[in-house]
Amino acid sequence: MFQLLGQVLQQQDSEIGMILNTLFSLAFIVYLFYAQKIQGMTMLRQIEVSLRKIKRYRDKGKNVAVEAIKDYGKPEQDPTPQVERFIEHFMIEPVSMDPAGVVQKLGSIMNVREFTFKQEVVRMAPEATESQRNNLENLLEASLVLNQFYKIIRHYYLMGKKTMNIYIIMQIHMILPMIIKQIEAYSAALQAFRDGIPIGDSVGPIVASKLLNGAPTKLVATEMMAGEIEFEGRRVIVTKAQG
Repeated sequence: MFQLLGQVLQQQDSEIGMILNTLFSLAFIVYLFYAQKIQGMTMLRQIEVSLRKIKRYRDKGKNVAVEAIKDYGKPEQDPTPQVERFIEHFMIEPVSMDPAGVVQKLGSIMNVREFTFKQEVVRMAPEATESQRNNLENLLEASLVLNQFYKIIRHYYLMGKKTMNIYIIMQIHMILPMIIKQIEAYSAALQAFRDGIPIGDSVGPIVASKLLNGAPTKLVATEMMAGEIEFEGRRVIVTKAQG
């Protein structure tokens, strides 16, 4: 089409036609050799905008955690460095080449991880109650996840920018909208974690508490309470998470 337009203009002995024909030809050659690079740069720009948005969510999570620790834990020092160190935690899962023992290994790692998190919260918020510490732990874990999202996406962004590999760039660009939805969900839950508002699985213990209705309970396992009640003429043992 471009060549046909150029031929028509050339037949009219138009200098403008010759110039346009030359420009169209150059544009076609540039597009032929640099189209993929231009597309990659465009997608990188869009990823960069989303990355800045994710960074704001990450910073919001960190700031909410710091303020909550100051309110509940009354630490003597600024807890910001400790929170920044906490959200850099990561867990390396055991290899799955040994399926017979992978569950036990994973369970051991999870127990160590949980114990470490609890000790970190105790150090950061020494004056907080047990329930407040549990809320702070959930809040810090949400902040940790936001930080992991940011670092992983930033890693692939920098890798794509450095190598200009269109396949790396396209993959992160295509899944980014779904990741943003997850990040927004975590960010929206920060205030609920801070204030101890029941969400998700925590609704179950509320139902159990209503059934118990003040009945005596006892600790039957780690962070697991149980109580006995009469319900519609039946003896019912109700178990729920501690707290």
